[in-house]
Amino acid sequence: MSSKKILTIIIICIAIAFSAGMASAESPPSLPVMLYGDVKIDGNPAPAGTTITAKAGTSPAGATSVLTGGTYGEKANDRLPVAASDGASVDFYVNGIKATPSTQFTYDSKNAGTLIRVNLNAISEKSGGSPGGSTNGPSGGSGGGVSGGGIKPTTVPQSAVTPIKSASEVTTKEITKEIPTTTNAAPLKTESAFNFYTILGVFAVIGLTGVALKKWGKI
Repeated sequence: MSSKKILTIIIICIAIAFSAGMASAESPPSLPVMLYGDVKIDGNPAPAGTTITAKAGTSPAGATSVLTGGTYGEKANDRLPVAASDGASVDFYVNGIKATPSTQFTYDSKNAGTLIRVNLNAISEKSGGSPGGSTNGPSGGSGGGVSGGGIKPTTVPQSAVTPIKSASEVTTKEITKEIPTTTNAAPLKTESAFNFYTILGVFAVIGLTGVALKKWGKI
């Protein structure tokens, strides 16, 4: 066998080893599912600038901002891209308030790149059930029983009360501190391409080099 043929075989073995190693590397993540629909706060259309975020458990799964009041995703630049693990249940938050979706959304990589409608409605704390009705009954009865005693009502100083911000008072800066702006799911770990196949190729090169040296020694 000529030295030229031996060199050709060595080059082919190296190429096969590297191509097999690259093929075994993990493939890139798939495209996210694109969501759109109506978005409301306390039953009213959410104003422009409202932030919508998606989470799969505690992991961020996507985020967007409302461009046109009451809707999101009507335009390509405000659609909500959602990417997570297959079968993961996704929760939605409007200005940091957990929203009720029109349908429970579960990520499926088979739907990657498709457009799906999910309407969202968030209920702020200030619009929750009024506690006033529960205090009317007890206040009248207790007043008659203790009016002659020495019990004094305890007042809480105003400075000790921490005001609660409503959804309209939450700023975009406060939201972005808690929620990453990335629209991709957690980064995937890729394995090194230089694995078993690369090592196999190195041994093949060493073996063929030995054959070549032996052949040249006989010439």
